[in-house]
Amino acid sequence: MTKDNNKLEKDPLEEIIELTERGRALTDEEKDRLLQDDEAMRAYKDFVNSRSALLLRYDPLPTNVNDEWNRFQHRTQKKSVRRTLWISISGVAAAALLFLGYLWWAGNLRRNEEVVAFQAIDAVQQVVLQTTTGEALVLAHDTKDDALASFGTLLDRRDTLSLTYTAPQKVEMHTLTTPRGQDFKVVLSDGTTVWMNAESRLEYPSRFDGAVRSVALQGEAYFQVAKDSAHPFVIQTEQMQVRVLGTELNVRNYAAHDSHVTLINGSIEVGDPHRKEVFTTLIPGQDAQWQAEGSFLVKSVDVDAYIYWKQGYFYFDDVPLIDIMQSLGRWYNINVIFNNSNVMKYSMRYFCDRHDTLEQALILLNRMKIINVRSVGDTVYID
Repeated sequence: MTKDNNKLEKDPLEEIIELTERGRALTDEEKDRLLQDDEAMRAYKDFVNSRSALLLRYDPLPTNVNDEWNRFQHRTQKKSVRRTLWISISGVAAAALLFLGYLWWAGNLRRNEEVVAFQAIDAVQQVVLQTTTGEALVLAHDTKDDALASFGTLLDRRDTLSLTYTAPQKVEMHTLTTPRGQDFKVVLSDGTTVWMNAESRLEYPSRFDGAVRSVALQGEAYFQVAKDSAHPFVIQTEQMQVRVLGTELNVRNYAAHDSHVTLINGSIEVGDPHRKEVFTTLIPGQDAQWQAEGSFLVKSVDVDAYIYWKQGYFYFDDVPLIDIMQSLGRWYNINVIFNNSNVMKYSMRYFCDRHDTLEQALILLNRMKIINVRSVGDTVYID
């Protein structure tokens, strides 16, 4: 006689439950023994059903785990010679149900874990021009002309504001910053026009007088560089150095992972500022994105996506949703929270007038019926 049969002689019904817990199928003899006792059979079915539910971990959770627990406990109150066995079976089944509940809750939590993609700030939103001496000037419709003259500049108040350098008396470094929700155009002393996107910073000399026309950018800007073969135009960012002779290009550098240059026309060379001897040449319609190891991923792109923003539009073509929402967050100064991190990577095409309200921008997103976007106060939630 086998070891298992010896155990069955000692306590047949309890051994059947233990064998089932270990996953072994019952023999015909064991099934016959079980069928002889209705009460034990019901307990066996409850146990098997609970274990099956545990294996099917993605099935809906029973409506009330506590009710199931109470139901099992109630059965154990029956006066039976197998009361101890009943308590054991009930505990196993209830534990299985509770564990199933935990798996469902944990899985649902992972699917619905909030991810903060962008945060609003309370700072006053103004365009500011500042010198190395610390002198600062807010650029607005009511800015005094004599204050502008001291910087060697003029402010064009037609349509949108723009700053033009005329004849600065002295050479000093200037820093122009744009806030969230506002772009700005500046014409530098050499005639180069720069459209600065929201939340950007440009450092440049009030007048170029060296062999190289050099500026530094943080954020995003579109450059229409004045031609001057004798004086190359160089754009420095934390990750890139772009050398230009005369061309149009867009440079984006809000974050290291989203640092790239897009050539509209002309010719440029782009390299890592820490490896100045290594450069990659781009042709119109190409984009070079900085990689963590210092190289550049070059690919052909739709240049419209890098032109429309300076004309007052959001334009995204096959762009991850998280990038779209961060751009909206930067423009409208809102918190952006994803309730489902899986949708952040959805690639989408989206077009919207940047002068529209946030409500209109969200309506257009929802019309695609891919995601659900809603706003509460200064926070936008994406489900």
